[in-house]
Amino acid sequence: LYEELAPELRREFHRALAQHLEGRSNPEPERIGTHWERAGASARAVDPLAVASLQAYRRQEFQRAIRLGRRAGLDVEKLDAERFTHHPDAVFGLAYCLENTGNGDAASRLGQRAIELATAAGNENLARRATVHDLTVRLKLEGPDAVRRGVLEDATRQLPMCEELGRAWYLLGYIAKFEGDTDGADRY
Repeated sequence: LYEELAPELRREFHRALAQHLEGRSNPEPERIGTHWERAGASARAVDPLAVASLQAYRRQEFQRAIRLGRRAGLDVEKLDAERFTHHPDAVFGLAYCLENTGNGDAASRLGQRAIELATAAGNENLARRATVHDLTVRLKLEGPDAVRRGVLEDATRQLPMCEELGRAWYLLGYIAKFEGDTDGADRY
C-alpha cells in the first residue's frame, strides 16, 4: 500500500508521523529524524539525528553513531558553525567514533574543523574542548611528542567539569608516564 502512494502523499505521511512522534513523552530521535528526512524536511531532521548520534556514541555503537552523525551533517564536509554550536557533544562523539573505528585522519580533520569554527565564533571554551579532542587523536596517530603539554595544562585550568577536562588530565598523565615521570603521572 505504501509503495502505491503518490510521492507527495508519502512525504505528508512522514511529516505527520514526525510531528506525532515529537509530541510523545518519550520521543525516539532516530525515528523522528528519519521521518523528517523522508518528508523532505532535511533541516528539521538535523536536531533529532544529532541527538540520536550522541546517544549511539554513549552506548558505544560507533558505526551507528557515525551513520547518524553524517546524516545530521556533522561530518567535516557539512559541518557549519550553527550545527557545531548546537551539537558540540555530538560532533565530539562523532570524532571519537571515527578515531576508534580506524578513521583517525577523518577524526583529525573533524577536530581541526571544530577548532576553526569555535575560534571564528570567539568561543574559547568550545575551542579548548575541540583542541583536547584533536590532541587525543594526534596522540594515537602521531604519538606523545605531537601533543602540546601546555595546551592541555591550560585546558585543565580553564575548562569546567566536562568530558574533555577528564581527557586532558588523562593525556597529561599518559605523557608524563611516557616521559618516565611516574610521580607526574600519579599527579594527573
